[in-house]
Amino acid sequence: MGNLDLQLGDAQRALGMYELALRHEASDPDLNAIAGFAASELGDSRRALDHAHVAIRVNPHHPAAHNNLAVELLKLGDFERVAQQGRMATEFGTDPNYATNLEIIQTFCSEREAHHHEDHTTSIN
Repeated sequence: MGNLDLQLGDAQRALGMYELALRHEASDPDLNAIAGFAASELGDSRRALDHAHVAIRVNPHHPAAHNNLAVELLKLGDFERVAQQGRMATEFGTDPNYATNLEIIQTFCSEREAHHHEDHTTSIN
């Protein structure tokens, strides 16, 4: 049911369904990954991160959980870890969206680093 709710755009209902299922299978990496995605859709980074961490702890090679973690770290500005998580998602998974996300992350981080370098150089002069 949660997947259908998520497809229909009802992330709140989907998250409720996933968390209900997690009461019975708290360490299921797939359930945690999709619950994290739903939490992210609702803007709840803390819950999204918690679910991603559980999924990765249980299955360190879970591509969706690494992708979800990368997205949340990007939202939170943790640029040092975001590219690493994006690379892990593409390494462990075959979803073309992971590769697209990684390209976006790498471009964003490169541009951010270039602006940071420009700002630092300007402030020195």
